[in-house]
Amino acid sequence: MFTRDRWHRLVLHLMRAVKPTLFGSLGLFALTYGLIERLPAPETLHPLLLQAPVQTPTQLAPFVQDVRGQSYLVHPHFEYTLAGLVVTQNDLAKSWLERVGFRHDPFNEKDICVVWGGTAASGAYRDASFSSGSFTCYVQFPSDAAFSMEELSNNHLLPATPAIAATLHDIRVGDQIHLHGQLVDYGVGLAGVRTSSTTRIDQGNGACEVIYVDQLTILHPANAVWRLLHSSAGWGIVASLLLWLYATFFHNFVVGERQAR
Repeated sequence: MFTRDRWHRLVLHLMRAVKPTLFGSLGLFALTYGLIERLPAPETLHPLLLQAPVQTPTQLAPFVQDVRGQSYLVHPHFEYTLAGLVVTQNDLAKSWLERVGFRHDPFNEKDICVVWGGTAASGAYRDASFSSGSFTCYVQFPSDAAFSMEELSNNHLLPATPAIAATLHDIRVGDQIHLHGQLVDYGVGLAGVRTSSTTRIDQGNGACEVIYVDQLTILHPANAVWRLLHSSAGWGIVASLLLWLYATFFHNFVVGERQAR
């Protein structure tokens, strides 16, 4: 049977044990933060990534797809196959607008920026820096780097099915992906139409591909061990803080009762 004194001693032991766990989790979280999006070496890339995207005419007629109560009119222009290395991404489905229910376009689940071809084979992407903005991919690289802007694209992805949407959510920076779909224009009523680029040589506003994705494979997920350790450390921080708060509250409660006596 646990008396208050035994509970008090147990809580004190718990408080002493939680502290190293918390600091250890914080250290592991910080250590792995810079490794979870590390780009792989070029010699580890799948052969498909060395090929340019394939664009061919499509026979698909315009169609309507309902997404979360909105009816989108989709105009396919070309069949499109793309294999690339994800160098940055904008996960719109995890944005704060999505969490509070105010995201303007729920069809566009994620934007991914990828490289392929000679830029991938040479490893020039490892000398570049990448970032994603709202519907934009930014890249900076040395002037002498073997980096071709014609072998980089920012892609607005529209999943054809919930299963493909789930795979989209699993994509991380450093992953090697392969997808098939259609280059499309799409919109809702009079709210405006988003149009897709249909060439790889354009840049700037309007240069992004809009892809209705009907097939998607993650060829090689990157940094799986570091991601697992980073996630585990994050949960360790949360668990440690909760235990610390509980132990502190219980300790103060017991001490307060003793003083009241």
